Amino acid sequence: MSWRWVGKLYPMVYTAERQVYFMSMDKFMLPYNTLVDPIEKLVDSKWFHGAYVFIDEFDATKGTVLNRIIDDKYNKINLIALAKKITQGLNYTDFPAIYTDTEKIIKNNLTNFNQLSKDYCFKYAFKTSDEIKSTDSFLFHDNGYWGQTTEKSLIVRTDTQRKQNIINYKSGDNDNKTYTLYELLSKIQSKLTYFQNGVSYIAKDYTNKKDVNLKTAVDSFLNLFLDNPFSDYISAQVMSILRAENDKKSDISIMDKFDTSFYKKGFRYTRLENDDFSNAEQSEVTLYSYNDTPESVMEKMAKVAKIVGISATATLKTVLGNYDIDYLRRKLLDKYYVLREDEQKHLKNFLNESKKNYHKTNINVEFTDISEKEYTDEVWLNIVSETDAQEITEALNNSYGTNNYIKFRFYKISWAFKQFYSHDDIKSFLCFMNLHPKKGNDLGCEMLSFIFDKITGENGGAKNLIEYLNNEGEGYDSNLNRVRDRLSKGDRLFVISVYKTLGTGQNPQYKIPNGIEVVKINDKYDKDEKDFDAIYLDKPTHIISNLYDTSQLKWDENDFLKFVFEMEYLCQNGDISVSQKRELINAGSRKLCGIPCKRKRDIDVERMQPYKGLATQVINQGCGRICRTNKKNKNIYIFADRDISSVIDPSARTAIPLSPEFEKLLDELEKIGIQESAPTLYEEKAKKIATDTSRTIGSYLSWEDRWTANKIDEWKQMRSYALLFPTPNEQEFKTFPLCDMYVELPEKQSAYWYDQSEDYGKFDAISFTKKLSQEVSEEDCQLKTLMKIPGIKELFERKGYNTFWTPTKYMMSPSLYSRIYKGALGEVVGKQIFKDTIDVELEDIEDSSVYEFLDYKVPGKPIYVDFKLWKEFDLGKDKSDKQRSEIFAKAKKCKAKKVFIVNICSTTERSCKPPIEEEGCTLFEIPQLYYENGDQVKLSISSIETISKHL
Repeated sequence: MSWRWVGKLYPMVYTAERQVYFMSMDKFMLPYNTLVDPIEKLVDSKWFHGAYVFIDEFDATKGTVLNRIIDDKYNKINLIALAKKITQGLNYTDFPAIYTDTEKIIKNNLTNFNQLSKDYCFKYAFKTSDEIKSTDSFLFHDNGYWGQTTEKSLIVRTDTQRKQNIINYKSGDNDNKTYTLYELLSKIQSKLTYFQNGVSYIAKDYTNKKDVNLKTAVDSFLNLFLDNPFSDYISAQVMSILRAENDKKSDISIMDKFDTSFYKKGFRYTRLENDDFSNAEQSEVTLYSYNDTPESVMEKMAKVAKIVGISATATLKTVLGNYDIDYLRRKLLDKYYVLREDEQKHLKNFLNESKKNYHKTNINVEFTDISEKEYTDEVWLNIVSETDAQEITEALNNSYGTNNYIKFRFYKISWAFKQFYSHDDIKSFLCFMNLHPKKGNDLGCEMLSFIFDKITGENGGAKNLIEYLNNEGEGYDSNLNRVRDRLSKGDRLFVISVYKTLGTGQNPQYKIPNGIEVVKINDKYDKDEKDFDAIYLDKPTHIISNLYDTSQLKWDENDFLKFVFEMEYLCQNGDISVSQKRELINAGSRKLCGIPCKRKRDIDVERMQPYKGLATQVINQGCGRICRTNKKNKNIYIFADRDISSVIDPSARTAIPLSPEFEKLLDELEKIGIQESAPTLYEEKAKKIATDTSRTIGSYLSWEDRWTANKIDEWKQMRSYALLFPTPNEQEFKTFPLCDMYVELPEKQSAYWYDQSEDYGKFDAISFTKKLSQEVSEEDCQLKTLMKIPGIKELFERKGYNTFWTPTKYMMSPSLYSRIYKGALGEVVGKQIFKDTIDVELEDIEDSSVYEFLDYKVPGKPIYVDFKLWKEFDLGKDKSDKQRSEIFAKAKKCKAKKVFIVNICSTTERSCKPPIEEEGCTLFEIPQLYYENGDQVKLSISSIETISKHL
């Protein structure tokens, strides 16, 4: 009884007992404190599982989620300081006996970090040289670090005299005492990943011994030897690992295992930061790591709860202003619901009923008489007298010189005011601009008043006609109430606002004044309110980050992060290339340092479909502000900037339900001509997918202690899926686990080409039309030839593998094709040939320590087989010595006495070379099992005899 006051002051203590919660999306994303449970985000809590979540203005919440991701303090840390703290903590902590069973994990991490400390001299501080510019202190991680220092790598030299590790530019001299900063950061990241996985295991062991939750178990261990912010940072990373492990138990987790997209992987970068006042003798090497995106957050939510997204523009395609709906649909499979046909019909009927009397209104659309490029001083003659025009241009020229962009902004709003003033039937006019008129800015109130007075023809005549609706001064609510009150009393008003202030969900309607006749467009309700009579829609600007905005000379970290997310979205969507993304992010890092950026003429973001979709969303929402009631003026006016034709997305006509006002606007825009979107950069998008896929495949092959049972299982699944679906059709692709490893072609075909440097992960070019040095095709992998080998086609049909490639819009990325598909293809065919011709059933290599070193093992013998799919057996070419050395090294680790390198099929029969012996292992090179003989293939008897003799 005495604790009742707690529930009254802090009702969240009743969270477990309540069933319905109302909150903003912003609060929804914040940590939730019930006082009686661990503080965590509601989406991570036990109450969220199985919940129904209704999200109003669904697409608009993407920005809210993104802001929370950017603001999350656990996404950045001083990387070197963290590694040092872990090293010190592990060395000087005697852990309680309860951790005895996981002592080996602790000791392994102690060894790792001690070695790291020794190799990179952690006893000395790290300090940037005075030569390093602020712009060169930025390194972005994208398949290797890059930044301003691309041409001059940053290196670290241990200076024993200064007792510091000096970070500087690489000199021309070779010095064994130096190493690259990239090497150091990569090593620390590797050890941290191992450490975090170890902590997750220790926490799980702890919960088995004590009745505590995982968060408590993680913090209990970390707090023994780490303090904040390091303990909180590691705790957040470990909890992310534990939640991911839990997610893998779901029925759609297979899609996550092979997700190489930015949505799942995020991005990270490092900055070298100096504070010469309080920390003059060392530099902070700060890692900014963003593993979450709004898409991955929404995906995680939808896995454990029912999410109902509500918004008129929820299906509009724009990754800049909406979640990537295609991505969510792909990842959620049958958990992604769309309205049934009957439900869509019901909704359509409901909408039609809501606007059944619109025919009684007249919707008038008119555009500015000129576009921005056509602006001259003479245009003022279109709205005022010659004398007034001369005074206006003189005032504008004195204030803004030759800046026609600013002067045209004044012209547009003045043109809109002219339309309002000259139409007696317009009592309420809502003017949407991109900048609030404000004293002293580029849309100054004083200048507007001066021009408006010229239009009305009297000094001060416009004053009582104008209202500014913004968030400053008295505040938005009081401003809006004053506007409504004046309009309800019959005042005639020209209300100036901006899209952001009077945006999604705002209701500017007002009580119908006495004596005003209105048209009732439906019979749904009978509230005594009406909409504005007219609207002006300026071309939306500054709706994404603007590198070239001179009014903001320097970005803060949040500005830069938002920009990086936007560039990643455009690159993922195929609107900019990877090289363009790098160039733009580098420019953004310069603006972070206050350095102006030069406009790139070859990158026109406004022409890209995601930008057009976002601009269309903004314009549609603007139109929606005069569609809030069922009572309207008989004449409805829509005035608009002619230049919105360059940013409108005509696909909105079929993508979203349209109000009659917006539909009429689209009709008139199509008459004057809508600028086409820039084409999707399919080949550049394919290069990104190829690089990301290569990185994912490489992570399996180069991971320390990499081949766990789970990873072996995932590797086998990857190979099986590739054999089953080398060229998936549209329907298959929608539910395909490896979809993020496949490239999308502009049209259906069965081959494409690429150039690749010696670096396995770097693709110099991909072409869907021009033949390059390497090819992805049925012919290149010899599939037709392999199907001629006795028993192979039947085997493939039995297993469901494709026996031929069907032309499609989705094909394997080069990495998946060359490193997974061709390898699996050769193994399956080779194993069957051995069984049919030599009567040997080869067995898989299950020893995780040597997994994927070679393909198969002969049962009961130290003999291994590795299959190749070469048209000509080329182990004897220039690189033969290196290749043989690698094979012998693998054979030694496998403890093999014999190794057969076997090519499946060649164009002509070749003789087997004499075997080569090295350190007790004999290498046999078999040039073919079959060879082409006209339209058929023929068994190589000599090869079969050689193999049989030495098995």
